[in-house]
Amino acid sequence: MLIEQHRSLLRRFMNWVDNTTAAADVNYYILSQDGFWKAGLTYGILWEEELVGTVGFHHADLRNDRSEVGYWLAPPFQRRGIAGRAVDLALDAAFHYTSVNRVDAKVQPDNNSSIKLLERLGFVFEGVERGGVRFGKEYRDHRIYSLLRGDYGQ
Repeated sequence: MLIEQHRSLLRRFMNWVDNTTAAADVNYYILSQDGFWKAGLTYGILWEEELVGTVGFHHADLRNDRSEVGYWLAPPFQRRGIAGRAVDLALDAAFHYTSVNRVDAKVQPDNNSSIKLLERLGFVFEGVERGGVRFGKEYRDHRIYSLLRGDYGQ
């Protein structure tokens, strides 16, 4: 499993890594959600026909036409522009084929690569969610970014 190969590096920014040790864990997550958008829509990121990460939408609020984007890439494939291209393609699909008006992204304050990626794609920094995500026994802050349909591609 790709996660297993890079678990020690991924756990720095992904709070789900330590609880995802088998395919059954992924299946449980999907089955425990309500409906299609709440369960999420995840795309595999392929490089030369090899799965190297994922990008997808989670925590949808259908009443307000919004969702949250999340992504990760195996460390050997980072800093090549692959994640930026994958996120851009996922955003393009969301804004062209769904009613989503707003996409949020949450990033840990020291994840400079993700911050730069989001800013390049036109996301706007809105503030810090203090202690909003639990990693083990501690709560961590996240920087909140958003991208509106009308701002996409400008």
